[in-house]
Amino acid sequence: MSVTKQVARGRLGAVLCRVLALLALVVACSPEGDSYVWALPEGFPEPRVPEDNPMSDAKVELGRHLFYDVRLSGNQTQSCASCHFQELAFTDALPVSVGSTGQSTLRGAMSLVNVAYTPTLTWASPVLRHLEQQALVPMF
Repeated sequence: MSVTKQVARGRLGAVLCRVLALLALVVACSPEGDSYVWALPEGFPEPRVPEDNPMSDAKVELGRHLFYDVRLSGNQTQSCASCHFQELAFTDALPVSVGSTGQSTLRGAMSLVNVAYTPTLTWASPVLRHLEQQALVPMF
């Protein structure tokens, strides 16, 4: 292959990379809008979602990773899944849960089934109504 063809092919490759990068940026920055499709049983209404924070597949996937991430606990030994077992309706089936320090808590792990429809997130504090608030409350 001649030098001219190699240079032309190299330029074409660089242009193609730039176009693909720009396309990826446009897709990543596009508004999510109504693109999320809820997989709900018949008769279930769509959960209420803040208008300024629409649901997306990416958020569901992020939530799945965070739910199992032990690095989010104070001593990096427990994740949400340590107490909320899917096979037990996302609870631990214990009268009182055991925290990351080995101490018993005051209550059992609240079931997370249909949590999108509940107005509060804990039995301990009815003022916690947003996941961002719940994340600030330590579980011992």
